[in-house]
Amino acid sequence: MPSNLYLAKLTVSVAGTFFIFLALGYNHKAHSYFSKRVYLSANRISVAKLYDLSSPRSAASSIGQMFLAKDYASLYGSFDAKLKQMISKEEFISTFDDSYYVSGFDVLSDPKYTSSAQAYLKMRFTYNTGSSKNFDVVFNKSSGKWLLLGTVEY
Repeated sequence: MPSNLYLAKLTVSVAGTFFIFLALGYNHKAHSYFSKRVYLSANRISVAKLYDLSSPRSAASSIGQMFLAKDYASLYGSFDAKLKQMISKEEFISTFDDSYYVSGFDVLSDPKYTSSAQAYLKMRFTYNTGSSKNFDVVFNKSSGKWLLLGTVEY
């Protein structure tokens, strides 16, 4: 791949939702618009899936989608800092196996706010075995995102 090929990333926030734009192009010294260049060593580009954490309801839906996609790294990324202190990313991901996994989910209630920065709502997770469990799912608002603080089965 030519050494003057670059990948540019621009992150934009609109109403609390983050959009990432990637541009692949050639670096021309006379028209350099980016202060940092990232050179690709191969002809590959991967884009991480974006999840909406802008409200408790959208965060709950995103968490369900992460479980369905078995995207446990992103799920860990949606944890509140207090929850991350309790378990490392590697430990968390290692707790999952392919014999028992989430095959569906439902958001059962609107969020109930305990403060302007904390809310919970009810969710049902269905598993590949056909069983299901109901949870109160608690979120903390941090830096404009609703992050998972914990769950309580009921």
